[in-house]
Amino acid sequence: MNRLILMCFLFLASSASYAQEKLVKDLDFDGIQDNVYFDTEKKVIIAKLSSTKFKAISSKPINIEYSSEYGIRNNRNGFEFFINYSRYGSVSQFKFEKKTNTIRLIGMQHRESGLTEYDANGEASVNLLLGNYIGNWAYNDVKKENYLIEIPTFKTKMPFKKIYLTDFSERIYDSFLSKSSALFVKHKEIAISKQN
Repeated sequence: MNRLILMCFLFLASSASYAQEKLVKDLDFDGIQDNVYFDTEKKVIIAKLSSTKFKAISSKPINIEYSSEYGIRNNRNGFEFFINYSRYGSVSQFKFEKKTNTIRLIGMQHRESGLTEYDANGEASVNLLLGNYIGNWAYNDVKKENYLIEIPTFKTKMPFKKIYLTDFSERIYDSFLSKSSALFVKHKEIAISKQN
């Protein structure tokens, strides 16, 4: 009897965790439900669309080591892949592109927080369809013990080539993070110079 209860518990627990990792939604707008999930063994995002006869479309491997949480979730345009660490995280937004009959990366966001002089605090996003970047950041002046000094919100162009799910890996996010970090440093220096 105890063994049966244990087996039922394990089945329900594994079913619940799988259900949380899988998104069922009509992504290609043909009235048939599609599937998107993160394969934790292969470390790839997999989409199965009815318009491609449910043939697996997968990302490149994504490094999830040291992350505190990650997964797939619904959004109004399609779906998001999110990954969080203790002091930073990212969200990558995907949408079905009818013209190419595949899934395209349409936006990215990231957030950071920290207490050192070099840490950025805040968030940024880029709309990949328009190439528009928005940064909402603050910095720390450790010497004066003044933390979270706001930098005025700034907007700029940040073009990327078209990126599809089959091209996606953490390298795409790292490229966005590098460009965003350079903009943070530039605008932090402008804000500091205006105070002096």
